[in-house]
Amino acid sequence: FNSLAKPILSAKPVSNPKAGALRRRSNPPNTEFRRFYERGDLPVAIEHSGAGNRIQWKVDIDKLDYHHYLPILVDGLREKE
Repeated sequence: FNSLAKPILSAKPVSNPKAGALRRRSNPPNTEFRRFYERGDLPVAIEHSGAGNRIQWKVDIDKLDYHHYLPILVDGLREKE
């Protein structure tokens, strides 16, 4: 092994495939979250202020029925509008 030898370069660098996590996606139509939010069935409201928007809970968090609302709220993570 000679440390002065020129390194062997490959013809093309290998790159990992892109997952597309930052690619623009369309908003999913008619999710459960959208349906419940537009009807006012969710115990949350958006509080608009100068510093930004915040969630305001209408019910105490300890009294929230997670078996009912958690799947709906997770479905809302896909919403963009």
